[in-house]
Amino acid sequence: MPKFTSTLAILIVGTAMQAQEATPLDALAKGKASLEIRTRYEHVDDDVSLKTADAPTNRLVLTYKTAQWEGLSLTAQFENVAVLGSTRYFVPQTGYGRATHATVVDQPLSGLNQLFVEWKGLKAGRQVINLDNQRFVGSVGWRQNDQVFTGLTYALDTQYVALNLGHLTQAHLITGFTKPINGELINVDVKVIPKGHIRAFYYAFDEQVRVGSALAASTGTSTANSFKHTGARVDGDVWKLFYDVSMAKQDRTKDATLTGTLEADYRYLGLGFRFTKDHSLQLTQETLEPGFKTPYATLHAWNGWVDRFLATPTKGLEDTFPTYKGKVGAWTFEASHHTYKAETDGTAYGKEWNALVGFQVTKGWSLMAKAGSYAGDAASAPGALSKDTKKFWLQSLLKF
Repeated sequence: MPKFTSTLAILIVGTAMQAQEATPLDALAKGKASLEIRTRYEHVDDDVSLKTADAPTNRLVLTYKTAQWEGLSLTAQFENVAVLGSTRYFVPQTGYGRATHATVVDQPLSGLNQLFVEWKGLKAGRQVINLDNQRFVGSVGWRQNDQVFTGLTYALDTQYVALNLGHLTQAHLITGFTKPINGELINVDVKVIPKGHIRAFYYAFDEQVRVGSALAASTGTSTANSFKHTGARVDGDVWKLFYDVSMAKQDRTKDATLTGTLEADYRYLGLGFRFTKDHSLQLTQETLEPGFKTPYATLHAWNGWVDRFLATPTKGLEDTFPTYKGKVGAWTFEASHHTYKAETDGTAYGKEWNALVGFQVTKGWSLMAKAGSYAGDAASAPGALSKDTKKFWLQSLLKF
């Protein structure tokens, strides 16, 4: 036997023997750990509250993922959210803090954030789920405590089609509550447009919270609020232009009532121009009919950073806004201006400025300053929407 052939045979046999001898303990020992430390100061000046809020908090996340054994891997993630100093803010959902101060929804927590087994695209267990642009299902990554789900998901990504499926049994909210649900997720991305995507989706959430229970009162949900969304999204680039169009329909499902869940539509239209690869301007209009709701979305990313519209107003919402995004070296910039009005009759709600400056200090360390200022229309906006609110954040993020 030629020398090269015999050497190759020895290598193949040796590799096969090593693969056969691999054990779950080997996969555990060869896993990788990562650490994330996010320190943030948030200031809220809200005309609705008696006193301003000051919330210095720290989020520490430790993640460990094993190497693969027979195609299987295990991911465990632990999280600690702590208040640095005295508490001068309020979390109304839990009663934490001082009720005389403005709201900051960052509850001190410590414990398991994710724990799931993964095999060839299948994930079983407690996990972060971010679908598409997170308008309907997301992890609320801006808050110090993630929103995660317990269930079974499957992801497939090929050259022409990407598929995401899920069956969920629990939603672990940013406030620390765990809500029983029966959730079904379907998202199909067909890649047939040059530099673009056509997506179709179906998300159904059968709320399992008993009507009248303490959890229903704390989370504002019950079986009567069950809903489903069916829709589509098309986005892509043409020359220096980019576009994003989305539509969805909300219907009741399972035990939902007409009072708890209304039939309503959603529309999103965005058109932008890319001056260079690092600078762009986009004009967007998003419309939510009365009763349309997305409680499992990453809501902070939509309808202004001040979070005045986490729930759709009684007369619906039409949000029109230009957004500038830019990058110069290690610096990133973003600014937008929102004009809010009612979807049904055009009632003015208010206007809002958002601005962000970020700086990448090193590969694993970034700094950010971010602000939002909402001015309510005192003459026509209902209730709290007529009140002014200002928010400001300073943040340091370290990744190891």
